[in-house]
Amino acid sequence: MTEKRLKIAFLSGPANAAEIYREWSKAEAQVYFGTDYLKQFLQVASDLDAESYVVTWYGNEQGLTKLGSFTFDNRPITSAGGARYYLAQLRWHLQLLPKLLRFRPDILMLTGNQNFWWTLAPVRWLGAKIVISYHAVLWPQFRPVKKSWRFLLELNRIFILRHAKGILSTSRDIRGQIEQLLGRDKDRVPIFDHLPTYSPAQFADISPPDDLPRRPFRTFFMSRIEENKGVFDIVEIARSLEAARPGEYRFDICGSGGALAALRERVADVGLEEVVMCHGFSSPEKVSELMSASHVCIVPTRTDYEAGFEMTCSEAILAARPLVTSAVCPALDYLRDASVEAKPDDSASYREAIVKLSDDPQLYAAKQRACAGLQEQFYDRGNSWYSAMRRALDPYARKR
Repeated sequence: MTEKRLKIAFLSGPANAAEIYREWSKAEAQVYFGTDYLKQFLQVASDLDAESYVVTWYGNEQGLTKLGSFTFDNRPITSAGGARYYLAQLRWHLQLLPKLLRFRPDILMLTGNQNFWWTLAPVRWLGAKIVISYHAVLWPQFRPVKKSWRFLLELNRIFILRHAKGILSTSRDIRGQIEQLLGRDKDRVPIFDHLPTYSPAQFADISPPDDLPRRPFRTFFMSRIEENKGVFDIVEIARSLEAARPGEYRFDICGSGGALAALRERVADVGLEEVVMCHGFSSPEKVSELMSASHVCIVPTRTDYEAGFEMTCSEAILAARPLVTSAVCPALDYLRDASVEAKPDDSASYREAIVKLSDDPQLYAAKQRACAGLQEQFYDRGNSWYSAMRRALDPYARKR
């Protein structure tokens, strides 16, 4: 009798799945920064010879695409705030539930939309094994947790988390929150740690930083351009430094996002067009050029953002640049030797950190040298999400 093929349903994220599948199927090298988790899932599912149903929410067009052993179901989510956000999320999940029930997965892997996983509990009742992957903290670490958030967390704990066959965690901060939420059940659910991982080729074109002193001292930022990523704090840092020490500091900001137009307007309003350069979305070649010209990288993520690891922190270290960030970013716990820590949501503290690095060549050199000793953990494939997934899924792949 033919062995039944493993079936995996994967609640992914806002990914262009068809394009990612194309790159993965052609084994194209990833030249841009970042860790492409969906590609790693595709590889795991392929290695396990699984039939996969992958749910994404990218752009505005809904559609079903069948590529090889993968069915990609793109289901955009209406952007809304307040009560409308909860209603939109609830409706989206309840509309997805019948699709998952018809697919009848052996494994339901949950990554995106973490506050509403409890709505999918009927899939577990039909026999699916639950595997969870957290890429963000379960709640903001430096702000009070809303009652509505606590209620959703408790629903997740009751209906999903305590029944999980494995939970993947991308930082120690996330693991701590998982264990706190699980409480007495934490010893029953295995947790698999992983890190963002990269290829050395992704950083091969970035030149080492120049020795200090050299002016202007350049600070580099790359991420989504949103207020909770701290981009407007960078403008305030630049304004203060330019007023006190004209011409000595420059800031390069790369990325696209909903706040890009407002950021450019703010820069113009304060007359800092020659100090803060907003490059928008940038090619890998442009990013390498700007990072090669930089001295440090800044990740000023604010406390209202549920940071997971903040991969741009590890990318700074892999580019051999000292990092300026705060404890909002869980990555700091892994990169402290090459970092200068600022206070969360405090632009003056970030400014002081940049000044320390620019004015003290010995401190800068020590932080820059420390980068080399921290890089290998992000090149080690044993630390990858792929490896963590295999540890979580392999027992069930063999016993289906």
